[in-house]
Amino acid sequence: MVIERKVISMEIIKPSSPTPKSMQKYQFSFIDQNTVLSFIPAVFFYPSNPTIPNSEKSKLLKKSLSSVLSIYHPLAGRRVDNLYVDCNDAGAPFSEAEADCDLSPAVANPDPKNLKKFLPHETEEFHDLCMAVHATYFRCGGLAIGILLSHKVADASSYLLFLKTWSAVARNDGGVPLPKFQLAAYAPQLDILNCQPPPGLVEGDVATTILTFAAAEIAALQERYNAPGRRRPSRVEALSAFIWTRFVSATGAVSDPDQICIVYNAINLRSRADPPVSEHQFGNFIAPSTALVRAGDGGSEVVRKVREASEMINAGYVAGLKKRELQLEELMGHVRASEGVMVKMFFSSLCGFPLSQVDFGWGRPARLGSIGLPFQNLVHFMDTNGGDGIEALIHLSIQDMEKFQAHLSLNSKL
Repeated sequence: MVIERKVISMEIIKPSSPTPKSMQKYQFSFIDQNTVLSFIPAVFFYPSNPTIPNSEKSKLLKKSLSSVLSIYHPLAGRRVDNLYVDCNDAGAPFSEAEADCDLSPAVANPDPKNLKKFLPHETEEFHDLCMAVHATYFRCGGLAIGILLSHKVADASSYLLFLKTWSAVARNDGGVPLPKFQLAAYAPQLDILNCQPPPGLVEGDVATTILTFAAAEIAALQERYNAPGRRRPSRVEALSAFIWTRFVSATGAVSDPDQICIVYNAINLRSRADPPVSEHQFGNFIAPSTALVRAGDGGSEVVRKVREASEMINAGYVAGLKKRELQLEELMGHVRASEGVMVKMFFSSLCGFPLSQVDFGWGRPARLGSIGLPFQNLVHFMDTNGGDGIEALIHLSIQDMEKFQAHLSLNSKL
């Protein structure tokens, strides 16, 4: 179904109180600098709540966003090169639209092409923004809230922290989790002035599909890839191995089974530090683990190598981020790992993140949608709404996607 919408308003929401002078320059950390220049997209679909008309929802969203921007002052500022955010209280764009249909078709059809319609429309002016919001009102009274947050200033944990705070402010809930802005102390800035994606990420024409795995299917994969004497694969480990092996088999991208390939996984560093870093620390505190796998490796072998690579991202690794020479070695290590490796795949997971609990005062969302980041060979995992299954958002080149989907249809998903 083609969903049409009409933009009815556009404005800039500014913080309810000015940013103190001492906080007007939000310095990037080394990890921020080395993070892809893109926006993290998410769309929350809320069913109709007849006790709160859409006009009241609009007022509440704008008022609470203004309040929360005074807490998350970098989000109301403007990025300056790859160095810092000028927390100048310029504000965040907030646009609104009306859709020509009810909410149910949008929720039933999570096609990423449709989801884009519920996000703020990117323009050249978005280049230095840190966030933008778009609200879409449906005929039935339902609401979609689309949010873009700059990956230069936030990772998934920070995204969730911001949403918790915003929704708590909207509900007038006193238990607001306040952010801390000290991650640059854990990974001091390096003199990197470019904004290129990390080695291995390839931009270009991307086709996207969503595969949904039920709990029983995931358990079957965990059992399939379980090896004697090893810890049972996690849900994400099992799905990563399955998608990787099916991708290699389907595309024929590697003819030599001994060809070395790379499987990357995004690792949250907060729990890896010693002592652990607070989940309330806002910014980017993630790193990619790098598993060197052979094209012919089976799923259980891929699980083993991915797990070993993840275990290398430990407290010693986190401590090393404070040292310039180790920062440079980290950069060069990714470059060396990518040299001569033609096939790579990146995995990240939001499983376990309570995004479905984001309640602004009219109930929890009926669905959360994401279109991911616009790079090839990128896979995002999210819990299904029920919480027992997982959705895999898969980005491949158009040619590889055709082969991948044909392979799945011929051989069944599992």
